[in-house]
Amino acid sequence: MRAARAAVEAHLGAGRGPAPRLGPALSGPSGVFVTLSGRGGALRGCIGYPLPSAALPEALSRAAVRAATADPRFPPVGKGELGEVAFEVTVLGPPEEIEADPPEARASRVRVGRDGLMLRRRPGGGVLGILLPQVPAGRGWDAAEFLEQVCAKSGLEAGAWKGRDVSVLRFGGTIFREASPGGAVVRGAAGGG
Repeated sequence: MRAARAAVEAHLGAGRGPAPRLGPALSGPSGVFVTLSGRGGALRGCIGYPLPSAALPEALSRAAVRAATADPRFPPVGKGELGEVAFEVTVLGPPEEIEADPPEARASRVRVGRDGLMLRRRPGGGVLGILLPQVPAGRGWDAAEFLEQVCAKSGLEAGAWKGRDVSVLRFGGTIFREASPGGAVVRGAAGGG
């Protein structure tokens, strides 16, 4: 958590010292997302890497800076705004495909509050869209609504998750969240990850 904030502070020229080092258990490749919240908990940026393409410290720093400066939905976070922005880091567990026959049965294998979801086009397509494990629980969605929402986020038609040409993958995650901007870090898990 502190490493994410330190990366953004350094990028914006507001650094207070070197970024903390992550322990050996957190140094391997991992997917990671950084979510920024402004006043009243309003989303201020969220960018990450769904698949383990780089060592976690590197991926975390890049995701944090991009969430603060390159999320196309929001203007970049300014140096003077950092004191009002809370950071949340979700370290993703490895994705696993949800196998079901018929594909409509995938909904019965999704656990809201534990699983995050990502979609891919078959065969061998890249990730089309992703929703983190904490998203559906905070919105009161059931498994079917969660699947519909990840389709919408992916730019797919409603019900695309029921098709054989789409892979649905689930993953867990470990969530680190600042209780307040720059404050104490609270840790939680989704999916035991």
